[in-house]
Amino acid sequence: MPDWECVRNFSQEGDPSPMVQRISFFLIVLFLFGENLSASPVPIVDSRGILLGANNVNVEGDLYDVRFVDGRCVAVFNGCDEVTDFLFTSILPATAASQALIDQVIIGTFRTRTDLIAGCGPDTGDILVCEIITPWGLANIAPPDERPTIAFQYESAYFPAIGESFISQDDRPRYFDTSCCDNVTFAVWSPSPIPEPSTFWTLGVGLFAFAKLWGRKI
Repeated sequence: MPDWECVRNFSQEGDPSPMVQRISFFLIVLFLFGENLSASPVPIVDSRGILLGANNVNVEGDLYDVRFVDGRCVAVFNGCDEVTDFLFTSILPATAASQALIDQVIIGTFRTRTDLIAGCGPDTGDILVCEIITPWGLANIAPPDERPTIAFQYESAYFPAIGESFISQDDRPRYFDTSCCDNVTFAVWSPSPIPEPSTFWTLGVGLFAFAKLWGRKI
């Protein structure tokens, strides 16, 4: 919580005009709370009502943008043959990212209408389900009767229409193609850009400058 005694002392320092006091108080409160007000996840929805992803998703205190993308891992993740092809390169942050999808992104209508999530359509079974994959690492696997191949390791956030969401770990060959599955899609993460100064903050600075100039004229 803000130190209101400090705020009051600041507003009284130098005995400024009442207008400057009020605007100074407004700016301090905006500075203390403004970052939290602008950090809420913003869903990205197209004209058909399909959820394409979200901006400003909080993963362990950092903000990321995420998009749901269908295709082969080798195409979506620049070859899918180096760990650096993925934003998260270990299991713990990838798990945290998957949990953020559960807590912040796939909520409300999208939680029960998984067919409205990009890359996830009606399943062939009786229950709608969506699996959103966040790759984080690589491994060598040897499928039965096949040559060893590179696989990507991933965390999946599962969203069944009935029952609780959950996270699962697995690996799949790097040529795995989510577009062949109606209920599986990749989560492509990127750091959120540094936000521009908010409209309220810009307005506050303008008001403060106006009050200072007005005070000099009086």
